[in-house]
Amino acid sequence: MIVCILEDNLVMQHRIENMMRKWDGVEKILCVSSNKEFSELKNIDDIDLLLADLKLSDGLGVDSITLFSRINKKGICLVISSLVDGKTIMKALSSGAVGYLHKDETEESFKNKIEDAFSGNSPMSAIIANNLVTEFHTLRHQNIVVNSQEKDIKDRSQSILTKKEVEVINLISKGFTYAETAHYLEISVKTVPSHIRSIYNKLQAHNKTEAVFEARSLGILD
Repeated sequence: MIVCILEDNLVMQHRIENMMRKWDGVEKILCVSSNKEFSELKNIDDIDLLLADLKLSDGLGVDSITLFSRINKKGICLVISSLVDGKTIMKALSSGAVGYLHKDETEESFKNKIEDAFSGNSPMSAIIANNLVTEFHTLRHQNIVVNSQEKDIKDRSQSILTKKEVEVINLISKGFTYAETAHYLEISVKTVPSHIRSIYNKLQAHNKTEAVFEARSLGILD
């Protein structure tokens, strides 16, 4: 596994690097301190795991997360940051991150959450999850979607997903891994990612958190 650490705090960068070197299967660790350094990396599409801070010397790490998500279709990105406000969390997840961890997490917690991400889940620190829910509720109460848009969404929800895709997103929203979803639906585990990509495209989502939120908003989830 090739890991890239995007972190401009060298103490934190070394902490994460030392933690990852203890893992079996980690073949190479790349350390960069800015969006510019990340963009200049060769073979970004070979990176299996990007651990990205958000507050960098040359801007927000979401720029690199967006670049990574556009170029790399097989790797995953997790945010490791001390920024915990809802808008920042939403922006990071919308850019392609599958999870969001606070820098105060213990080494054991980091390990468990990274493994969780590779199982197809979207791990988050407790404070991050709480602030994300608060942000969702805030957006709802602000009525940012006009009535005509709401009507369009309701109309699309009737036929936007196939029956199988509805079954998949329901199971994924309950925390099922790809393997568990495949076993439960009696389908090949290799087809689950295809269903997930189709769901993301139809719901205009970039990751599991957004897809589940949109599906719940549309009344698709049980």
